[in-house]
Amino acid sequence: MIVKCLTKFFKFGLVSIPLIALIFAISSSVCLASCNQIQSDLSSKAVEKRLLPVGQVTIGADLPTSPAELGPDAGQKRYESNCALCHAGGLAGAPKFGDKAAWVPHLAKGMDTLLQSVIKGLNAMPPRGGCTTCSDEELKLTIKYMTDKVK
Repeated sequence: MIVKCLTKFFKFGLVSIPLIALIFAISSSVCLASCNQIQSDLSSKAVEKRLLPVGQVTIGADLPTSPAELGPDAGQKRYESNCALCHAGGLAGAPKFGDKAAWVPHLAKGMDTLLQSVIKGLNAMPPRGGCTTCSDEELKLTIKYMTDKVK
């Protein structure tokens, strides 16, 4: 019985040792090839390119502030990029875009009150409608775009 077990072990061992050696050789050559490629590209330009930042931050001073700078469709663009997520379907109690009945109580408050509600946030709407980079003028144009569709 012991002889049978040892025979099976050695048969398996004789098959597995070359297989393990083959796997080790292949993985070593792949690793060496990739390491050589990285080492061969150590020029200063290649290193600088790999160290470049992924993105850039724009501080508020560079943002457009007047309607002329923002463009004629600034309100629509901002609505589509920030507001439509909730206002298109009326999520979390947001008045639906184009639904006159839903907007009547808000329209009665006037533009200044609507703007302050957007700036401070209202109910589930976060401050500035979630657009931390929007100027007050841009928010006003967005409100105008949304309210013009229900007048």
